[in-house]
Amino acid sequence: PARGLDYLRRVQARLDSLVGLTQQDESFARMIPSIGWSGGFTAQDKAQGFIIPGTGAFASAPTEVFQQSFFMEFPIYGFGRWANDYRASRLRAQQADAMREATESDIAAAVTAAAFDLLTVQRGIAVAYDQEKAFERQMRDAQALLDAGRATKDAVLDATVEFEAARRSREKLESLVPVNRMFLNQLLGRPPHDPIEVVDAPSTAAPTWRPEEVEMQALARRAEVRAARLAVAAADKDVKAAVARELPEFRGKVNWFDTDNPFIVDQIWSFQLSLNIPIFTGGARFARMKRARYNAESARIQLRELEDQIRTEVARV
Repeated sequence: PARGLDYLRRVQARLDSLVGLTQQDESFARMIPSIGWSGGFTAQDKAQGFIIPGTGAFASAPTEVFQQSFFMEFPIYGFGRWANDYRASRLRAQQADAMREATESDIAAAVTAAAFDLLTVQRGIAVAYDQEKAFERQMRDAQALLDAGRATKDAVLDATVEFEAARRSREKLESLVPVNRMFLNQLLGRPPHDPIEVVDAPSTAAPTWRPEEVEMQALARRAEVRAARLAVAAADKDVKAAVARELPEFRGKVNWFDTDNPFIVDQIWSFQLSLNIPIFTGGARFARMKRARYNAESARIQLRELEDQIRTEVARV
């Protein structure tokens, strides 16, 4: 709980990046051959008879038969379905990584803002303390003039009011320091009551820029914009992959079979070439293609909204 939601957001962003990498590896594995093994054992405790027409009857004694098979299956051609799936997963992995950078940038900005608030309060306390001391001297001077008969009670009352106002202002600002420190510690993932101090580092003159250039740089460099553009590219690859899934698919398979059954050849090598043609799926394939196109259009709309939002933010700054 002391680490706060920002710590959980950072962890979640890193996990999303790792998930993207594993999905990329999974889609790549679909394009390379797969190797497998299967085996079986059959035990027969009684004799079994066979009748072969034109030959006669045979009887098999109780036997124990073991058989095994090694196979290698590999894709040959799928009209781009596997390649587009892999490209889409790569783009999504890059998108997750960009979102992680955006999350970390947001947290860094929040930390900077919290540190600036704490520094502002500290500066305000110093100013309020100086004002309090000045009004205290003014109040003493007015009291001395009143004792000497050279001032009225109104001058003393005015000085006292201003002194009390400066003191309350200082006390109010000092009460904000623990709260700001706790918030900053929470953003940094530290215990709330750990000591922390913000020091002002003087900077050079503020840079000058043109709003158009800053807007272009923001759209080119902001991690969330890069993630949104990668999402659009990945959605386009999904559309191509969805279309390719409705086209024929060529696959190959090499199989080696071995058994100790006396009625079967001990070792058999075989090669299989298959062609799968989707004919009717009850409308599922058209629904998949429409969903992919809708997702692509939604990603484009989200990109445009994000770009407009960033333009507005730059204009406000």
